[in-house]
Amino acid sequence: MTKRQASAPDDLDSSWIELPPSLDIASAGPLAVQLRAQKGTPLAIDASMVERAGTQAIQVLLAASKTWQADNLEFKIAQPSKPFVTSLELIGLSIDDFH
Repeated sequence: MTKRQASAPDDLDSSWIELPPSLDIASAGPLAVQLRAQKGTPLAIDASMVERAGTQAIQVLLAASKTWQADNLEFKIAQPSKPFVTSLELIGLSIDDFH
């Protein structure tokens, strides 16, 4: 996962985290740490490279989106890949659950 500042498409004032192709259980912990480090700032998550996403990592992202909403800050899943969207649908979620 990489972090970029102010270069996310359509998010000029946001931090930007790029998700890895394999968003599995091993990536859930490091993702949570990276998200906590961005708490308090608008955040865009680039999911364009995700080829598979596990439930644990999706739960981390969903919890973060709710935290950002409670803080009245933007949290956006940008450019979700088809496999990412399919993974969400398999567990009863949609991309709209993150906004």
